[in-house]
Amino acid sequence: MRNSIRSTIIGLLFFAGIGIDAQPLLQAIGFGNFRENGTAVEAGLGYATTAHYDSLNFLPNNPAGWHDLRTVRFMVGGDIGIQMIPASEIYQSTGSKITSQFQRLSRLQVGIPLGQRIYASVGTEPITDMAGHFQSVIGTDSLAPNLAVENGGGVWGMFAGAGYRLNNKWSFGLKWQHLTGYYSQQTTQYYPEFLTSSKALLRGFIRGDVLEMGVQTRIANNILYGITASFVVNNPVYDGTMTSSGTSQNLKFTENLPDWPTRLAMGLEYKYSERVFYLVDLSQRFFNEDAFSDNNLFTIPDNWSVNSASTVNMGILIKHRDLVGSLLNKTDWRMGFYNKIFYASPSANTYIRETFLTCGFGFPLPQNHSRLDLALGVGKRGGLTDYPAENIVNIKLSIQTSEYWFTNAKRR
Repeated sequence: MRNSIRSTIIGLLFFAGIGIDAQPLLQAIGFGNFRENGTAVEAGLGYATTAHYDSLNFLPNNPAGWHDLRTVRFMVGGDIGIQMIPASEIYQSTGSKITSQFQRLSRLQVGIPLGQRIYASVGTEPITDMAGHFQSVIGTDSLAPNLAVENGGGVWGMFAGAGYRLNNKWSFGLKWQHLTGYYSQQTTQYYPEFLTSSKALLRGFIRGDVLEMGVQTRIANNILYGITASFVVNNPVYDGTMTSSGTSQNLKFTENLPDWPTRLAMGLEYKYSERVFYLVDLSQRFFNEDAFSDNNLFTIPDNWSVNSASTVNMGILIKHRDLVGSLLNKTDWRMGFYNKIFYASPSANTYIRETFLTCGFGFPLPQNHSRLDLALGVGKRGGLTDYPAENIVNIKLSIQTSEYWFTNAKRR
């Protein structure tokens, strides 16, 4: 009985994260800002982990890497982000001054092995951030009305899936992701001429479904290739209520979100030596060019255009020498880089880019097969004439414990 319980519960994985990040204007338009998600392990590698498989350190985003995990795992991680936007920078297209704010995100994941080759997982992860705040003046007169818009919320993915290792060369994964989220928008309009203001509050929930498939294959003794593809099954719908100052009535508001993008990611991992690995990822989100044209709520500023958002990720992993001896010998070292293009552009052939340099390290802790991983990222977003520069510093921390449960005690 005890062994049967152990066989079904062994390998349990708990992953939770808390993040703090600033709220630029990009999070207040369209779908919000699609984030590069991951633990300190992934961040240190520049998020180039589509082809990476490491059963000791983390559970990758690619479901094809969910296999051969047999120990009980608990991992908790978090990140702190600082976003700096010069106060003198003005958003030129709409005259909106950007105000930096902060928000918190978390991630939770549970996995259970279903035999030696299959590993199932359920959990939730953040997809986009929609929290932002900007102000503008309607007109050029000194008594022209002032408009302030504050958004809150975001889209999460509640997922369930499994990975299967066919043999030493091929592994496959499938993940069903239920998009769920909360979105609120408060609009305040102030009339200097009359010293009055009016407010409108919209709040509600987002629902949709996405299917993701993944493959990892060894194309040579020292090269591992990975690919994931995700596409919408049920396009997200927003159901909310609207209230305005001067009335207590709640008006129902329902709107289909613009066409949710299809995402394709491909990666390579090259084993240079027993300790050194090189990783590279190429990914792209494909958007409908007219996705936001007929939408009232989830829209982009006038004169902006929609483009496919591509990301290039690169990383270097230097594994530990051994797990005995000094702490330096037990430490994994990581370096990474990524460049991401935002899916909306203020003008033709002008793209808002997010560029990051990352580094990190991880080492085992002396108690209970635990390990600590840290990553530092320094980057920049924007810096165009039509969009202000945002300087970003991000620190990630992850702590993992791995243990066997329900083992028979030895008695003398």
